[in-house]
Amino acid sequence: MFARLQNLSDENYKDFLIKYNENQSNWLNTRLTVLSIVFGLLGLIVPICFMKLYQDKKDEIDKLIEKTEKQKQEMEKIIEDTKKAKTKNAITGNGSKQQV
Repeated sequence: MFARLQNLSDENYKDFLIKYNENQSNWLNTRLTVLSIVFGLLGLIVPICFMKLYQDKKDEIDKLIEKTEKQKQEMEKIIEDTKKAKTKNAITGNGSKQQV
């Protein structure tokens, strides 16, 4: 009788261990799956965020370049107008003004 009880308890313990290991492996698989999905999404989201940041900075730099080009054109026009004014009002050797 004792041997039969020992055999039953051994079987129950084996069943318990099998179910416990299955539960633990299911728990671990679930956590690893969730982590894989999270890291996979991060792998997609992070480059998109950097691309957006890069595009924003590129647009900002393009606006600055455009503004600088406009200022350069304005300065060139001012310089040209100044040269024309100097040429128009050139002073000759005797101090009189000469139009060219």
